Amino acid sequence: CARGRPAKDKYCIAGCPRKETLNHISQACPRTHGKRISRHNAVANYIKRALENRGHEVYLVPLYNTSLGYRKPDLVAKKNSKILVIDTQIVGESVDLKRANDRKISYYRDNHELDRAIEIQHQAVEINYIGATLNLRGVWSEKSATDLVEK
Repeated sequence: CARGRPAKDKYCIAGCPRKETLNHISQACPRTHGKRISRHNAVANYIKRALENRGHEVYLVPLYNTSLGYRKPDLVAKKNSKILVIDTQIVGESVDLKRANDRKISYYRDNHELDRAIEIQHQAVEINYIGATLNLRGVWSEKSATDLVEK
């Protein structure tokens, strides 16, 4: 907004060459970068606590080296011989939640070396990949919410 100066340009108060919008401030502005990371980590920690309360053993930000590059999901949760690989993302308000969630899942699921590394490390029989996707207003992807509740 122009902060009471309608004749002035509505550029970001932080000096960015972008219009000051909710989407810019909460998703792109360098001034709020640290807060974005904190928000992402808060969502991941919320999920971690819920999984631990359900009896999962949870590993934070494990690193896997594959020929497609490093893969570093936010959480790997183990219960019995089942594994949940969860990566959190908070997207802008104009982003299609279903598409963003599908991309996040594919990034991990379509890597067979990652599957093998997780199977070996955790003696896993079943691996499920979950994208914990929500937008900056807190609206969850339908598939994310369903997967987190059911799996």
